[in-house]
Amino acid sequence: MKRSRKSDELCIAVDEIDESGYHLSCKKHKGWVSDSLQEPKTIDCGFVDDIGIQLDFFKTGKTVLVRGTVATALQLRCVRCLEEFIQPLAATFHYNVLPEDEYDLPQDMEIPKEEFDAYYYSGAVIDLAPLVLEQIVLHIPPYPLCQDSCRGICQQCGADLSRAPCSCSKEEGAGTRFAALKNFSPKQKP
Repeated sequence: MKRSRKSDELCIAVDEIDESGYHLSCKKHKGWVSDSLQEPKTIDCGFVDDIGIQLDFFKTGKTVLVRGTVATALQLRCVRCLEEFIQPLAATFHYNVLPEDEYDLPQDMEIPKEEFDAYYYSGAVIDLAPLVLEQIVLHIPPYPLCQDSCRGICQQCGADLSRAPCSCSKEEGAGTRFAALKNFSPKQKP
């Protein structure tokens, strides 16, 4: 079954998933992530494009297997040269979605490995918005680089070293606290 939904796009009734599965395709506006997060300043980037979401559901008993992809483009600031750049975000994920009431574990119990990719639902509807938000935030690079070879900026004059060499003193250590150590050589014991 394939259907595009407009209201509650990321909520699906478990009964709607039949033997052949269920496909959900939707787009969220580029401000959806910051609007949905409890602390919007937790991410330091912008979304250039709308967020494309593709989800496939397969049911075995009460367990629902969800495979999904999220695609968009991010506007980031390089941590070395501070220039803004655009980077595509493409996240692929899968989860086992289980009914919450059947898997009520004590808080101090160790989580088995197979439940690391588990997500829980209660009632007859699965809300996947938190799961999709989690995947987007997890795929935003914590230290974005415009390119791996970015040389950053000069610590003295602030020139972008990836574009051209700066006109600062080429003598290594000149004008720094460690300049006095340049000619230092430890004495060897006799």
